[in-house]
Amino acid sequence: MKRANFNFLVVATITLLTVVVTFCSNAQTQRSDNAKNIKVKFIVEPSLDFDNTPSFSEELAVVCKDSKCGVINKNGNIVVPFNSNNNILFFSDGWAYIEKDGKYGFIDHNGNMIIPPIYDGIRSFSEGLAFVSKGNKWGYIDKNGKEVIPFIYEGERDGWSAFSEGLARVSKGNKFGYIDKSGKEIIPFIYDGLCFPFKDGLAAVVENGQILYIDKNNDIVVTLSNYDNNIVSFFNGGLLIVRKNEKFGCIDKNGNVIVPLIYDQIHGFSNGLACVEKDGKYGFIDKSGNVMIDFKEIWDGFDGSFTEGLSRVKKDGKIGFIDQYSNIVVPCVYDDASYAFNKGVAQSIHSSVQ
Repeated sequence: MKRANFNFLVVATITLLTVVVTFCSNAQTQRSDNAKNIKVKFIVEPSLDFDNTPSFSEELAVVCKDSKCGVINKNGNIVVPFNSNNNILFFSDGWAYIEKDGKYGFIDHNGNMIIPPIYDGIRSFSEGLAFVSKGNKWGYIDKNGKEVIPFIYEGERDGWSAFSEGLARVSKGNKFGYIDKSGKEIIPFIYDGLCFPFKDGLAAVVENGQILYIDKNNDIVVTLSNYDNNIVSFFNGGLLIVRKNEKFGCIDKNGNVIVPLIYDQIHGFSNGLACVEKDGKYGFIDKSGNVMIDFKEIWDGFDGSFTEGLSRVKKDGKIGFIDQYSNIVVPCVYDDASYAFNKGVAQSIHSSVQ
């Protein structure tokens, strides 16, 4: 199988050592030759030593040293100076939320205070709104700090109250429903726990102990009554992973079986392919269930999901990354590594290798 033309940049950190892997191929290049095009160089000096393990989001990472927090970019440059007064938490939708004296607010990429720390609870911005609390009630604010949805909702349990596809899941009276960005109730508060955000136009909800997939009109589109009813996942590209009798397969939005339930595990589709496990070996299938890469017993461990074309693998107790054609892009020489890449940046890799 030949590969489409693409170029990408991979960044991972080792103690805070950043590894850049530049990889190029074209439609005429055989997969077996791809590894020859890999170039590795360090762009963050190993002398940068932080107390925490940095996690990059939106090309930035919060780092801490001597009880102070700051922010670095993927080149290792400090873009927000270290400050002992604010605990910087996580960048999302352009901003990071901070904690000061038990209250929460937001800063921008340059460390400027945008919304002062006045809230008792806070979640990241998503689709322009953030879920925040005053006392024990939650509501939504915009990026001007304006209250756009009143503080009338109960606290979230699992981090899934962010807006997704224009709707957010919130709770009242121990029941869950969905609202739009004006606060209008779109789907009534009739569902039990484990209600998921919308993805591909559908959301998983629980009613009377049954997992259902509803659309934005609250119509039931898919039920899992024919399958083991103890797993919930998202539709991805029109397919849903299901399980029955300890075997996995995929159905479409009409409930039709597209990938037969013959696999020991399916790790999810990315770029049109999914890693599947069968009899202790790994292979790749397309969305029609066709085996695109034959089953092999190569890796001791494999995350299965691909982000930006790469997935983490383990071999002989060491971690590396492969592409979707099983080419080794980052060698298996590291002690630990993050699961996913974000805009070419991986969370930290710790290594004892020289």
